[in-house]
Amino acid sequence: MLMFATSMVGTTFAGKIIYVDADATGGNNGSSWADAYIYLQDAFAAAQFSDEIWAAAGTYKPDQGAAVTPGDRNATFLLINGVTVKGGYAGFGEPDPNVRDIEVYKTTLSGDLAGDDGPDFTNNAENSYHVVTATTTTSTVVTLDGFTITAGNANGTEPNNCGGGMYSSWSRPPLTNCAFTANFGQNGGGMYNDTSSPNLTNCKFIRNSADSGAGMYNSSSIPKLTNCTFTANAAREGGGMYNSSSTPVLTNCAFTENSGVGSGGGMYNGSSSPNLADCTFTGNSAITGGGMHNDISSPNLTGCRFKENIAASNGGGMYSNAGSPKLTNCTFIQNWAVTFGGGMFNTGDSWWPGASTPNLTNCIFTGNYAQSGGGMASDSYGLPTLVNCIFNKNWAATSGGGMCNSGSGTAMTNCTFGGNESGEGAGLYNAAGNAALANCILWDPDWSGEIWTHNISAITLTYSDVRDGWPGEGNINADPCFVDPDGPDGIPGTEDDNLRLRAGSLCIDAGDNNSVPLGITTDLDGNPRFVDDPNTLDKGNGTPPIVDMGAYEGAQGALTGVCGDSGHPYPKGDLNQDCLVDFADFAEFADNWLVCTAPECR
Repeated sequence: MLMFATSMVGTTFAGKIIYVDADATGGNNGSSWADAYIYLQDAFAAAQFSDEIWAAAGTYKPDQGAAVTPGDRNATFLLINGVTVKGGYAGFGEPDPNVRDIEVYKTTLSGDLAGDDGPDFTNNAENSYHVVTATTTTSTVVTLDGFTITAGNANGTEPNNCGGGMYSSWSRPPLTNCAFTANFGQNGGGMYNDTSSPNLTNCKFIRNSADSGAGMYNSSSIPKLTNCTFTANAAREGGGMYNSSSTPVLTNCAFTENSGVGSGGGMYNGSSSPNLADCTFTGNSAITGGGMHNDISSPNLTGCRFKENIAASNGGGMYSNAGSPKLTNCTFIQNWAVTFGGGMFNTGDSWWPGASTPNLTNCIFTGNYAQSGGGMASDSYGLPTLVNCIFNKNWAATSGGGMCNSGSGTAMTNCTFGGNESGEGAGLYNAAGNAALANCILWDPDWSGEIWTHNISAITLTYSDVRDGWPGEGNINADPCFVDPDGPDGIPGTEDDNLRLRAGSLCIDAGDNNSVPLGITTDLDGNPRFVDDPNTLDKGNGTPPIVDMGAYEGAQGALTGVCGDSGHPYPKGDLNQDCLVDFADFAEFADNWLVCTAPECR
């Protein structure tokens, strides 16, 4: 017995192909295209481990077959361990029935048992609770490939209230090239995962609806999605995806025009820690968190984009409550919120579970809008930390074009604010909060104050360039000489705006090395963070090379000469070194009238 078992290690069992074609006219035994089963359920009943089921174009319903009862809403396509099910074949009557093209030969699994569904989920009272079901299904082989799954209606009692398109429990089935369209479930219109880890590749979730998680609902699950899309799904919370105590992993996925009546148009995270890489959230909408809503959650996002998402209240791009999101190389572009945080809003609770402490590195906020905090807003329990970030051409109707902090604590290092606008605080608005900035540039339009503070706000700026000036060690008030603030298209607030520093900028080699957080070795472009400019006198603090102010390191373009360099000295009387002799210099002169610092004056 031991010798036999040893000889079987690594052996692959070659199963048979079972054919399914609703148009077949032969023996209906699944042995060929001519003799294919006309009902997919009959193929499932005949399949054994390592078999493959090939289904031709057509529509197949779970209540059709010898072993099922017509009209039974509990009927479902139950996936089988070790059995691969493929759709998209040309099938019987075609010149080559083995040709496979899932777009040309659409193969549909439909829960519309009576065949009478109307638009907008009408006439679906008799539809299947779950079109497809996976229970304790492993990933031995690719389980489902090339099907459109539609018309499921999970409107019953648990578990028939979850997963109209597909219900997965304690399973990890792989799905490839599948589309979930026009399904409904109280939880998980398209797909519901309970303690499951499905692996989805090139799958689509379109126009599904639910109370929570119209596209997908994950409960204590770890799904993995690659190259998947969520489009026009609608729910009360989590239009595209709803995560509860889950850790989904998404790579190169897109959430587009999904909606949440309450929270999380694109994605809702509750006590969850999703990991997203190179994902996009575009045109999603909700009351809070148009793109993403985080509640006691700590998502990890890398290289993600939030564009043109809308919140009827707070957090156009992202809303975070009492969590610790980590964002790296992410962009927020032209998002919109009626109240706070066009790009992002951070909040929390005084007693449980605490503050929201997002950590952002190399992120860009451009062209976002809100009443307060065009780019970002934080209330009393929002404590964001930002490094190498840009706030460019954001707009707020009342306060904080770039950022609004209301009772919050904010720490920023090597961040750049340019072209932001607001009635109070074009760049930064602080009310009863603390903000600490180092190596930053705040250079926004001069028609409103650059920084606005009141209600005992404490703002500490060091080694920063601030229009209007600001007290603090190493601070300057000089044009940073951005390369091209409006970009080649000449339109402010678009992605081609260039806030890198031109050669000769007084922000070069003018920062504080000691303020750069440990582990930060590169700038927003990914270039080395500490680079010496041989044409610039070191004005900052630390052992050379001295870090630059702002999100970018190093000069762009040839040195053409700017005010303040060795060949172009500041004008006489230019006390604040902004290359102009004006009333600002007179004010500084007046403030120091008859001041004497010599020993005999003491």
